[in-house]
Amino acid sequence: MKDDIQQIKEKLIKRLNELVEKTEEIYLNLGRDYPQLLQELNRSISESSESVNSAGRFSSAGSIDAIIDEASQITIQFKDSLFAIYKRDGELFEIIERGISEMGVLSGVIANIKEISIEMELISLNAMTVALKSGTAGKAFSFITDELKKLSAQTIRLTDQLTDNGTTQLNSFELYRKKISEAGEKQKSLNSRLDSHLEQAFTTSSMALKDSSEIMQSLSRSSKDIQPPLMRIMEEVQLQDIIRQSIDHIYISLDQFKAIESSWSEEEKLDELAFRKILPDLCFSVLEDVKKELKGSQTVFEEQSALVKSLLDSLEERRASFVNSSLDASGREGRSITALREESAGRIEEMIHDVNQSIKMSQDISEEGIKLIRDLLILQRQFLSFEPIITRFHNIIVASKIEVAKQAALGDMKGTVSNMTDLTEGIDNDISRALDTIKHFLKTTEKTIGEYSLVIRKEMPELKNLTSRTADNQAQLSEITDTLIENLRSFRLFTPRFFTLYGETERNRKKLKELEEGISHMETLLNTIRNNANEGYALLGGNTDIENWTIQNERLANIINKFTIFTHKKTASDLAGTAVEAEEAAESGEVTFF
Repeated sequence: MKDDIQQIKEKLIKRLNELVEKTEEIYLNLGRDYPQLLQELNRSISESSESVNSAGRFSSAGSIDAIIDEASQITIQFKDSLFAIYKRDGELFEIIERGISEMGVLSGVIANIKEISIEMELISLNAMTVALKSGTAGKAFSFITDELKKLSAQTIRLTDQLTDNGTTQLNSFELYRKKISEAGEKQKSLNSRLDSHLEQAFTTSSMALKDSSEIMQSLSRSSKDIQPPLMRIMEEVQLQDIIRQSIDHIYISLDQFKAIESSWSEEEKLDELAFRKILPDLCFSVLEDVKKELKGSQTVFEEQSALVKSLLDSLEERRASFVNSSLDASGREGRSITALREESAGRIEEMIHDVNQSIKMSQDISEEGIKLIRDLLILQRQFLSFEPIITRFHNIIVASKIEVAKQAALGDMKGTVSNMTDLTEGIDNDISRALDTIKHFLKTTEKTIGEYSLVIRKEMPELKNLTSRTADNQAQLSEITDTLIENLRSFRLFTPRFFTLYGETERNRKKLKELEEGISHMETLLNTIRNNANEGYALLGGNTDIENWTIQNERLANIINKFTIFTHKKTASDLAGTAVEAEEAAESGEVTFF
């Protein structure tokens, strides 16, 4: 018979070599890539941690809390200063309101003085006519009435001036009152908005920064969750040693095959054929064990790789969503620190503008109040200018009375002189009333405006200092925000090389399935060996029960002695009908180095 066992053996060995090469290539690549991937993961974690720490150094709880505390202190002091001014605004408004009401009588007084002066002028003209008719007797009286006419005309001119100045003064005080009212309302509004302004400008933005920093820390910490599945895969890569030992067992088994020679005895041929018939079972057992280990390994790889992918996808999705929403200047993607930064800066700018405007209004009120006092003093002096005129009126009346008493021809002028006396008294009373009103208004207003000016001089530096501190606080917040934004723009959990290595490991991992195809080819060839044994047995006549043939040589014992995995050794022992001790070989799955 023609024995082609050598060709079958060579094909098997070729297939084994291909399986070994492919197995070593895949596992060597995995054994190289996964440690590098793990190393790159550690590098990624280190870089992301450094990025987080860099942001955290600026947006730490201490820094943020300091900004919030400073903002709270500024708010309290702002409100105290603004309330002090607001309180003085109210007091000044009440005084001006009351003063304007009192000063309102001046227009009536001035009008009355003018009316009396006009009447006095008419009386002087009538008296002059009588004096002229009286001839020599009325000559002196005519001089008196002429002087009276001149004084009346002068009084009329002064009342016209007073009317203009008094009206201007009252209008000025009306505008002044309006300004005080507006300033008070604005300060009241500003005071009520301070809390919300600073709350949104500082506290809201600051808390968003803390939240962002904490999210970055959380993401960075979560990236460490990828380490355990990678470590588990690395452990499974060690299975290649067991697979190699198993394949070596097939090499050992195949090495025992011999070509049947024609010179052999029938017992020797039967012995070889029986060996060929049972040895495929041993190899099948070994290959089954290899397939089992490969499938178990693939299951571990797939489960752990799926876990890694799930973690990667989840972390990258969270990172991208967080970064995009944080950097979205429009603020449409939730709480954007970029939008909050602009909003915060805008609110602080608006608040500082409002405070500066309040300061300017208060300073204007103080300065304008002082000017109004000066104008009121001018009005007072104008009223005082009536005093010498009133004195002249009184002197003329005395002279008139004397002249009327001396000249009988002027006897009818007694009523006129009496009327002149009454009119002069009227002017005198009106002037006194006006001066009393002005003096009282001056006394209360000058005191209140003076006190207001003192408050303004005291509070203005404090308010300016507070606006400066607010601006500085905002600058610190902006610096922290800018640093965090810069970190966010470059924030990544994994390096580009990590993703490159991850892709390579995935491609190599998927090649494990190709090994099963190689094992299937080997199983086909092993069946060929069994068929070869059956054909050879048939050619020998088939008179001997090959199934129960006891192999006479030591080949199975040699195989058993060379096997290093207990399960394989036991299978060979069972086939040989011998026993093996457990300690003589490693259990299947235990890594040995030989």
